Amino acid sequence: MRLASSRIGFCVYGDRDMPEGKVLARLGDVLYWLGCILAAIVAGWGAVVCFRGEHGGDPYLFSVVAVAAFSVWVIGRALRYILSGK
Repeated sequence: MRLASSRIGFCVYGDRDMPEGKVLARLGDVLYWLGCILAAIVAGWGAVVCFRGEHGGDPYLFSVVAVAAFSVWVIGRALRYILSGK
C-alpha cells in the first residue's frame, strides 16, 4: 500500500529512480576528488614557492605547506567516509 505523500518528492521519475543514499554517495565521491585536486594544487604551489621563491631556505615553510595539503586531503576523505561509507 502506497501513501500519497510518498509521490511528492519524485512524482515525475518515480520513487526508486533517485534514492537518497546514492545521491549522498556520489556527493561524497565528488567532494573527495575535489579535496584530492585541491591538495595537489596546494602541494604543487608550495613546492614552487619553496624551491623557486625567495623563501627557498626556510625549513618550516615546506612543512606548513605539507601539513596544509594533508589536512585538505583528510577533510575530503572524511567527507567521503561520512557521506558514502567508503
